[in-house]
Amino acid sequence: MGTDNEIIKTDEFEQLQITSYWQCDEPGPLTIYLGIELMADRPGRGPLILTRRSYPLCYEIHPTKLWEKNELVKSKHYIALPPRIEPGKYKIRFQVQIKEMGAAFPPFDARECTIHLE
Repeated sequence: MGTDNEIIKTDEFEQLQITSYWQCDEPGPLTIYLGIELMADRPGRGPLILTRRSYPLCYEIHPTKLWEKNELVKSKHYIALPPRIEPGKYKIRFQVQIKEMGAAFPPFDARECTIHLE
């Protein structure tokens, strides 16, 4: 998996567009969701989660159950940024989740990256 991100601004709000890239190793019967958290660092207190969302990959327009071996897939996700967010460095945590195992199932893969908001 890989990702790109971009800030989209309108007169009413700002949002973070995240594009994730996937490759199917083996087709399977499961529906994969991507959990995304935007976090601010609080030195000495741990991260503060500003927003958390969970999305089915490709919004289930092209469900993961139907992916073919070695297929490359691109999925876009949007997170509204909190009003008056301060410029600075933030972390994004990605968590792969399995729909069929229930919302309480802990993610089996978590990755983080740092973004800079201006």
